[in-house]
Order: sequence, then structure tokens, then C-alpha cells
Amino acid sequence: MKIPLNMGQNNAAGPQTKTKVSEAEILTAQKGDWVAKNLLAKRFLPLIMTLARKRSNKQADINAYVEAGRNGLFRAAQKYRKSVGPEKFPVFCLDYIESAMNRL
Repeated sequence: MKIPLNMGQNNAAGPQTKTKVSEAEILTAQKGDWVAKNLLAKRFLPLIMTLARKRSNKQADINAYVEAGRNGLFRAAQKYRKSVGPEKFPVFCLDYIESAMNRL
């Protein structure tokens, strides 16, 4: 099933502004910094919400899927390597987010 990477870019500045994740952000989150993790979670919340709503329409289930998606995102940040590149991180983390939601 193909799911578009809806990251909430409906602004006039263009799609690159919101999805652009710096390598420093990812590496800081990788070290366990909660500020960086929360920033990543806020940045990817539209994607995680879209995936959660596609799996269920009950609010309790959606909340559980969102939590699992956040955990998948943090797992992706842990597994991130510089060879992937920050511009490919949204696609890289999508597999981790969906896998975490599927395990739920």
C-alpha cells in the first residue's frame, strides 16, 4: 500500500522547509536528548497521525498508534547513519514507524 508522505506542508514556503531535518538534530536525538526527540516528534506528527488514522477510526486506537509511531521514529533516529543523509531521513524512518504500528 502506497502512503504519501503527508508532512503537513500546505504553507507557501514550499515542501522542503518542514521536512528538512538537519543531521545535527538527528544525531542529538540519537544521543538521547529529549529536546531533539520532541522536535523530531513534532516535525513528524502529521505523518504519524495520517498513518494512525488509516489504521483505525477509534480515538483510543489512534492514540496507541501515534505512541507506537513515535517510538518507531525514535528507533529510526537510533539506527540512523551518516551515509543515509538527512535528506533521506523521512523515507528511512517511514519503515520504522510503520513497523512499530504494525507490531501494535
